[in-house]
Amino acid sequence: MFVADFFVADFYVDRDVSNDAVIKAFAGALRIDRASIQVWPQGEVDDRSTAVIVQHGREAGDFPILLRLSVAEEIGVRAVQDLIGLAQSLARSLQAPLITDAVGVNPLFDGDWLLVAPSGATAVVSENVEDLDGDESAIVLVPESRAIYESLVHHPLVASR
Repeated sequence: MFVADFFVADFYVDRDVSNDAVIKAFAGALRIDRASIQVWPQGEVDDRSTAVIVQHGREAGDFPILLRLSVAEEIGVRAVQDLIGLAQSLARSLQAPLITDAVGVNPLFDGDWLLVAPSGATAVVSENVEDLDGDESAIVLVPESRAIYESLVHHPLVASR
């Protein structure tokens, strides 16, 4: 099955997650069979024959694991209807906090992210867009947002730079 139209959303996780855990999490969140999902290293997708592709990458910062979801249009329409529910399901299944800017934040503020805890709790947090040490891909939270993270997740955030 070749699909040309995809819905794309990025989710950043605060810790390493295995490809198997990623497949399980997205299959559960999207309510589809695991065989419908492929995981590829970021930027190295060679086959788009499945309905769901997740690019798994590593970045610097507080949320170093990128999960870039590309979903075929028919599944993407369902996913878009409840993006917060999708993010909550992913965080719960992965047992890891994540952030996304695909939903829950004002698109006019580039540094705002929706933080989703494994408990399902959500909060808007902000990244420090001024102090990136030349690494624009790094997501490093401002101190106030670190406090929000720690209150929702119950442990300190250690940036991987």
